[in-house]
Amino acid sequence: MLSELQSVTEATVGGNRVRVSKGRLLMKALLAKAVQGDIKAATLLLNLAARLHQDEPPAPSNSVAATPPEDAAILAAFAKRVRRGGGDD
Repeated sequence: MLSELQSVTEATVGGNRVRVSKGRLLMKALLAKAVQGDIKAATLLLNLAARLHQDEPPAPSNSVAATPPEDAAILAAFAKRVRRGGGDD
């Protein structure tokens, strides 16, 4: 199965024809479903990520510095909403 996931195929990504592994295509499709609210896809993706990274050391507690600016802005807005009592409707 691993060799099949590592095999390369052609696909259209972002309007461009690219050569990409089947595993990467599968992950992109799973991520797209998770982002659209598919709970099963999100759970599977998070479980897979946890299994893939179980041997890695934990990120330092100050890993916020590595957060891309657009993500940091989203997190800051969310934290502000939570502090106001808005929560995650």
